[in-house]
Amino acid sequence: GEERADQLEQDLSRVRYLLTEARAGVAHLQAVKDREHHSSMSTFSGLEEERRRLAEAVKRSEENEARLQRELEATQAKNEADRLRYEKELADLRAQATETLAREREDACNLRTAYERELSLSQSRFHDARDAERERFVANSRENDELKSL
Repeated sequence: GEERADQLEQDLSRVRYLLTEARAGVAHLQAVKDREHHSSMSTFSGLEEERRRLAEAVKRSEENEARLQRELEATQAKNEADRLRYEKELADLRAQATETLAREREDACNLRTAYERELSLSQSRFHDARDAERERFVANSRENDELKSL
């Protein structure tokens, strides 16, 4: 019996030692697990913060894109309105220029006609006056010749 009791006591000591070692191993594993959990939580927290920052950046980018799209559309609409206005103004100016040119040509034609009429009238008066002067000269010459012969 005593041998058996010693044997059991040694076995019990070994089991207690192994239990202590196992508990130390469990405590070590728990510490490792806790560190890893803390590390992964820190990593997760960092990743979550990065995800939040990226989400905010995406939102700001989308808002900027929408704003820029609206500005682009407004600028394009303004440019199109300006282009149409300029085309109309140009067409109006061309029409005015054509009308003015036609009027000026008509005025020039009328002035030329009036000038030619006046010139013709002046030439006619001049010829009439010259012919009348010749006739007077001839009549005076005849009268002088008749008076000389008397």
